[in-house]
Amino acid sequence: MASLHDLRLRASPRWEIVVVDRLSPGELAALREHDRDTVYGVLRERKGCTAARPVGRELALLFLVLREPGLVPRSAVADLGEEAIAALVLDGILEVEHNGVFVGGPAATELIAGPDAARSATSRPAELSIDALRYGEQLAGLSSEELGLRLYAFGRKPVSPVIRRRLRDAEALEAFLGLAPDGPLRRRLEASWRAVPGSGEWKVWRSRAPARRSSVEGAARFKLYVSPAWEHLPQALDAVVAYASGSSGARAFKIAATQESFSRPDKLVAYFDSLEELRAVAGRLADERGNWTAHGVPFTAAVTSDGLLSWGLDPPRASGLGSWREWLTHRLAVHLNDGRSAPAGAVELWRYAIERIRLEGVDPETWSPASELTHARPA
Repeated sequence: MASLHDLRLRASPRWEIVVVDRLSPGELAALREHDRDTVYGVLRERKGCTAARPVGRELALLFLVLREPGLVPRSAVADLGEEAIAALVLDGILEVEHNGVFVGGPAATELIAGPDAARSATSRPAELSIDALRYGEQLAGLSSEELGLRLYAFGRKPVSPVIRRRLRDAEALEAFLGLAPDGPLRRRLEASWRAVPGSGEWKVWRSRAPARRSSVEGAARFKLYVSPAWEHLPQALDAVVAYASGSSGARAFKIAATQESFSRPDKLVAYFDSLEELRAVAGRLADERGNWTAHGVPFTAAVTSDGLLSWGLDPPRASGLGSWREWLTHRLAVHLNDGRSAPAGAVELWRYAIERIRLEGVDPETWSPASELTHARPA
């Protein structure tokens, strides 16, 4: 990110600050009860329908100071942080001077991000993530909810006639995976794992070993995505059961259980207490893989460069963020749609979405959350 100390900024004339005491009864009611007593006021567009944003004294002071263009005070950087101020520029609340003109919103992406922001993808999951965002850039007219679902599902393949024929019913699917009641895999499974109810799309097992303190409600869960082509799923399942059974940190795993879910990239997922334990099992799987063909899961961090193995992180349930990839793809969809307000050709929307999610505390190299997101409480 470019250093804010070198940039001249101003408060956007499109926005204004209104102190709490001057808000209408309706505007006061829209604030959370906690905010009514603690915030200085709200930022709102003079002409527009964007929801007002509660602000504290530090941000209000910065906005008022920058009504006259100038450098950002060092005290403001210390109080708010460079990332928060950069996010205000990309949201159009502040503007940065470039060639004598002030620019804010998505059009300021390259000015804020700096020349090194658009690094080339270094793995198949990274390539798939950029491909997904480029695809989303073309889907103008969708709501953020609809667009987020498209990003989340990116990489799914059509259900082929071969899958429909070979996996015609639940019995055929279990036989294909080696899960027949009298099969050796089933006996090994039942020794270390217990089946638990899952959605119709998944078969789920949990470890019979007692849960450790790190796997309780307040801890994050690390997820190992094993993403082979569907033809190699039986070998992958067998290997996951073998190596995860020997790991004290493996808590659960799930595997696709329908024809449709066999076509998704994240068709086999194992859950661990720590990244170290995940990597230990992933290393054994990488050695075991043989000639498995990789599918690849977008918005995950590569373990193997071809995307066969990658990892992600679900924040604690108490964070209110739910499934990490679902939350992440929804936020990226919001930023893609926000970016459409920029003049045509001013910015590649996928680059804006990546930089904006970076400023929310997500590392777009690994698509993993920063610790403050991991431990966040629900809003």
